[in-house]
Amino acid sequence: MPIVTVSHKTSAAASVLDDLRRELPEIVSRAVACPEEPYDGNLRPGDVNLRFVVALPHEEALDYLVEIRTRWTQSRSENLQERSDQIRAALAKLGLERFGVWIELPPAAWSQP
Repeated sequence: MPIVTVSHKTSAAASVLDDLRRELPEIVSRAVACPEEPYDGNLRPGDVNLRFVVALPHEEALDYLVEIRTRWTQSRSENLQERSDQIRAALAKLGLERFGVWIELPPAAWSQP
């Protein structure tokens, strides 16, 4: 389950944020898919956790910062930069400008009743 945080400025357009809410789950799922956690093309509630935070100051060079955290796997770590570039390219096709993509792969465990 990737956790995706989109930090943005207060001036972020609602339409851009709506596009990100709609498109990011699939974009991220495709980019971080791996043999240990394959993407089957069928997202279900909870597969991707999205958070939007007004956290970038007006003077910041970026308008949006997309941070993705997902469980470390060997296959993900082998081409992490390519995965980040894949997300960036997909967001650029949406028309997003002045943004960055950061992926973290911490060791992790998940537990749920």
